[in-house]
Amino acid sequence: MNHGRKDKIFGCRTRGVPRHNIGKAGKGEKRLSKEEAGRLAQRQMKFIQNLQAALIRIENKTYGICRETGKLIPKERLRAVPHATLSIEAKQGGAK
Repeated sequence: MNHGRKDKIFGCRTRGVPRHNIGKAGKGEKRLSKEEAGRLAQRQMKFIQNLQAALIRIENKTYGICRETGKLIPKERLRAVPHATLSIEAKQGGAK
């Protein structure tokens, strides 16, 4: 009983899909240009760097403290933006 070819890269079965169609973008799908892929990679690297900085702040026991006001950043904000260094008030420019 043949359940289709096993894809060499992903190891999954490709039932009835012609080999020449595997991995090609179909109608309505978009491939990233080199510029878009580069921008995406830069954003991901920046996000990783921000998370690494947050880990350092955890070690230094300064995580969750607004760098402008010195007050605690609300947990809701930290859940939404784990690497936040400013409270929403400070980010919007209303910190005093």
